[in-house]
Amino acid sequence: MNKSRRMITELAERLAALGVATVVPDLFGTGDSEGEFCDGDWDVWKQDVSRAAVWSANEGWPVFAVLATRLGCALAAETSRDLLDRVERTVFWAPALDGARFLTQFLRLRVAASMMADGRGETVGGLRERLRHGETLEVAGYALSPSLADRIDGLRLVERLGPHVGELHWMEVLRTADLPMPDASVAAIMAAEPGVGAIRRHIVAGEPFWSATEIVLNADLVDRTVAALTGES
Repeated sequence: MNKSRRMITELAERLAALGVATVVPDLFGTGDSEGEFCDGDWDVWKQDVSRAAVWSANEGWPVFAVLATRLGCALAAETSRDLLDRVERTVFWAPALDGARFLTQFLRLRVAASMMADGRGETVGGLRERLRHGETLEVAGYALSPSLADRIDGLRLVERLGPHVGELHWMEVLRTADLPMPDASVAAIMAAEPGVGAIRRHIVAGEPFWSATEIVLNADLVDRTVAALTGES
């Protein structure tokens, strides 16, 4: 979230110049919202997105499109299906396809930190076992609760996609624009298309801004997203 704020701000300013309002909720336990990350809960986060959409509509700006990044793509798709009126358009930035793999990558941050700190040699398997036994783990400064880890572990993005996402723009950020879309993403798109309809694929050159050491701005990704959200592409 912190690494993505510059990109979201740039996008919001571009949309505002076109008369399109943007609402960016900090989910419970994150950012400036109440609670700690250890209190984060998937269903509460869905309700947060829904409440933000209701508030926006009450202010005169009904939500017609949704942008989501990484694991948030699954949250956006699930929320659109269960709690929101059908949106016209959805944009995914570098969507995470599989919650179990995402969780494994997250836990590897702690494994690497433990090796550098004292060579204890923690393993992903061992950390998963501790989560299953109800232990909250600190990973990269965030307290990960067993309940949230369990929910993430079972997420499969394709299972949450359908006509409720509207026109879907799937944007992959790769090192160079001439690289092919990852096989896993292609397979996911093909599996989802019968339920969603045509999915528009985009390959955008750039650094993985969501995990880069420095704050990264990808102007091309912002341009394409503005066009997609406003129906220009």
